Amino acid sequence: MIKPFVVCGATGNIGSRIADILLSTGEPVRIIGRERARLGPLASKGAESWPGDIGDTAFLEKGFSGARGAFILIPPRLRCL
Repeated sequence: MIKPFVVCGATGNIGSRIADILLSTGEPVRIIGRERARLGPLASKGAESWPGDIGDTAFLEKGFSGARGAFILIPPRLRCL
């Protein structure tokens, strides 16, 4: 079994494109996002859907387990002064 690539933020502009490119080349992909429904279009193309919170370290540890590589783009936390 070929290990998957993990794409965090797979429902965003960049993550969705990366996941789509990987899927179009036949690579196994595990997609991570907050909402299962929004992960649906990529899951219907063959991605393994993992809805959850990237702030949950236990969830991420399981999500990255056995992965070949990962794309992670963590949004900045903006503070209003």
